[in-house]
Amino acid sequence: MSPMDAKLREAIEGIHASPTKAVIAVTGGGAQALAWLLGVPNASRTVLEITVPYADAALAELLGRSPARVVSEEVAMDMAQLAFERASHLSDDPSVTGIGATATIRTQREKRGEHRCFVASCSSGGRRGYGLIMDKGTRERQAEDEVVSRLIVRLLAEESGVSFGAPLGLSERERLQVLEERVSDPVRDLLDRAVPCVVVNRDGSASAGPPYPSAMLPGSFYPLHAGHEALARVASSILGAEVAFELSTANVDKPPLAYAEVSRRLRQFEGRGRVVLTRAATFAEKARVLPGSTFVIGFDTAMRLFDPKYYGGSAASMTEALAELRESGCRFLVAGRVEDDRFRSLDDVGVPTGFRDMLTGIPESAFRRDVSSTEIRGAASRL
Repeated sequence: MSPMDAKLREAIEGIHASPTKAVIAVTGGGAQALAWLLGVPNASRTVLEITVPYADAALAELLGRSPARVVSEEVAMDMAQLAFERASHLSDDPSVTGIGATATIRTQREKRGEHRCFVASCSSGGRRGYGLIMDKGTRERQAEDEVVSRLIVRLLAEESGVSFGAPLGLSERERLQVLEERVSDPVRDLLDRAVPCVVVNRDGSASAGPPYPSAMLPGSFYPLHAGHEALARVASSILGAEVAFELSTANVDKPPLAYAEVSRRLRQFEGRGRVVLTRAATFAEKARVLPGSTFVIGFDTAMRLFDPKYYGGSAASMTEALAELRESGCRFLVAGRVEDDRFRSLDDVGVPTGFRDMLTGIPESAFRRDVSSTEIRGAASRL
């Protein structure tokens, strides 16, 4: 590892003295930056976590996809975004930031392509960073890694409001490219609470809603299976309208879904159906975001809808939430299921007085599926 010069150490000391807290993700280069940051006292004030997804499989798992080009602005920005989400999970400090870096530098074998790197940051203020094509063949591997590492420290210093007076060590022919914040990603906008819902089309394209489909089938879709699709088709026939799928990133019983997991689940729907993405964990919240909607639900969900246990144990809170659903114009189409060798339908749900007209049952003759998502996941785990 190259030794730190006085200016570089001064910048890192300033970073550690600032309120900035960071998660850093690097692949392909920039290892010295990690050692420098951890080697200066008070690193624990800044560094929340460091991850090095070096193998292709590790990077694909982090990103939720296998990128066509690993060393790119897009990958650096995505790594920074995911690092920011992780930092926000680890700390509620408003000054958290995520740093992502991807590089291809000199190895023992001669590379055909360019030696280059992209370093990006993501914070509440947006995404930015740097790109650099290096003078190939003029440095050893450690020296190229040092350039990447200095760029990482420089960007973190800028995010921390700290002056970076250390040289980057660029040649006269090398020019730093400033990365502008890329076109808005509606899914990220939803996770950042900038929009209330997003409609994702069959081809994977997405836009902030409204408008949105008038009928949808909510679920976690872990996984999406044939039963979901069959129910959507039956409901569509009954309603005379398209039935989309509604996926919420929030859950009353579990942590919110991170970007990578949302991306994984959305990919299941490509070519299979439209998805309405929300942050609404309860039907009362869904009604505020998606007023006038018809929700296609199963028997178990219908039972929970009218169980005070899911309203803090308060029957009054349940009635208040149901009244809000009615006022928003929302309705429910309910599919039955087999339980204890008996088909249970809407008629078996204890619907409170005054709310029965909000629900319509799907006849057993029109739809019956006896395998649940939980059973499908269990079967998959035994393979």
